[in-house]
Amino acid sequence: MAPKLVVHFEEDTDKVWAHLNLQQEGMPGFKLFLSYIAEFIQIVENTDNTERVCLWQTYFICNTKTSCTLSILTNDKPLLQLDVGQKDKLLAHLKAAYSVWI
Repeated sequence: MAPKLVVHFEEDTDKVWAHLNLQQEGMPGFKLFLSYIAEFIQIVENTDNTERVCLWQTYFICNTKTSCTLSILTNDKPLLQLDVGQKDKLLAHLKAAYSVWI
């Protein structure tokens, strides 16, 4: 079983754009700006492409049928490591709660 994943929404301020903090126990976590949520969902849903896919700058997603790993190109330790159950729950949550951003 993969470590618990927590999703926390941060609203727009005068210093930062709206984003989600995706935090998993034992992992550095990831700040997903809502302007990239559609691309994030598309990449995570595409289990046919097992190559690393660039989400933004040096942030990459490696997606398989059983897991999803989010990492920075220059860092060996993943930011998030989701199993298929977590991945499916995260996608359902993002589509339901943040549909206006998609």
